[in-house]
Amino acid sequence: MHIPPQKPQRFFGSVDETIKLGCGCLGLLAILAFVAILIGTSLCNGSDPESEAERAEERRQGMHCLSTWDGSNRAFKEAVSYRLNDPNSLEEIETWISPLRDGRHRIRMEFTAENIFGGRLRYTAYGWVDTETCEDFDSDVIIDRIE
Repeated sequence: MHIPPQKPQRFFGSVDETIKLGCGCLGLLAILAFVAILIGTSLCNGSDPESEAERAEERRQGMHCLSTWDGSNRAFKEAVSYRLNDPNSLEEIETWISPLRDGRHRIRMEFTAENIFGGRLRYTAYGWVDTETCEDFDSDVIIDRIE
């Protein structure tokens, strides 16, 4: 008994049908991406009064001057370390910032650093930062040792 060979079965029909199906899927994906971009830009560009009020309050509180990563102010940290015996020994513990007053924020940083004998001591540094630049310390940096 002789069994005739069978033709291989195609899942999508002919090659032309497969190409058409692929183009249709790509077209649908392109349309969905375009709609998503339109919705995203309309949400971002819309002026939400709450978010504007929140941003204004955040600026008034001085939070824009602190790093979202570790809560420090890099420029103030550099200004403090410049005044130490061993600038590389500064290890920040915490930084606080006060609400806006006279166009500036009061900033306070608690840290440890090595003294001239190599002992590690705890200090607090105070200063004023400009609300626009989050810098401008001049000679306002005061460092006190914590007992």
